[in-house]
Amino acid sequence: MDFKETQKHLTQVPKRIREQYGYYRAFSDEIFSKGVLTAQEKEILAIAVAHVTKCIYCIRFHTKKAKKLGVSIEELLEAVTITGAIEAGNTLYAYQENREKADYFPNHSADRLSYIDPAKKEGVLSKKIRLLTIVAVSHALPSASLQQKSLQQARENGLSDAEIEDAILVTAALKAGGAVSHAAELVSEYND
Repeated sequence: MDFKETQKHLTQVPKRIREQYGYYRAFSDEIFSKGVLTAQEKEILAIAVAHVTKCIYCIRFHTKKAKKLGVSIEELLEAVTITGAIEAGNTLYAYQENREKADYFPNHSADRLSYIDPAKKEGVLSKKIRLLTIVAVSHALPSASLQQKSLQQARENGLSDAEIEDAILVTAALKAGGAVSHAAELVSEYND
């Protein structure tokens, strides 16, 4: 389903469940309109998390919004590569936590495996946004240890609790928004 068709089907959701949809909209609107992070920063985080949730509508919606706010494609692409690194790290950490051996992946160079630590990489995003992207993405994944590591790393680098909380709230909004946007598929199928 293309973007415009998804939008058309999404208009059916508030018509059919006005009160419940209103709760979702109020939740999402508050997250994106309040807090200490700028609208641009929140959109960068939204793009990163949308790539975890694999919500095509969310990717398109937040790309258009980020572009209107002046976020560069390079910033968005860097956020997506951070997402990939964190998802790869999540897989490796899950394996590592279930093993006793100290030398993991001995047949692979540390340089290649360093991909999973994007906080150390320089790019177009500020270190603050790279760290907040790591926090946001790790909270979209089911790894408590990865989430704790991201929080520790952010705090060690001077990020405030308010900044960290805003990043986690963006994650929550994107997870909820992904579910709601997939309702367009439900409406489409139900109406066929």
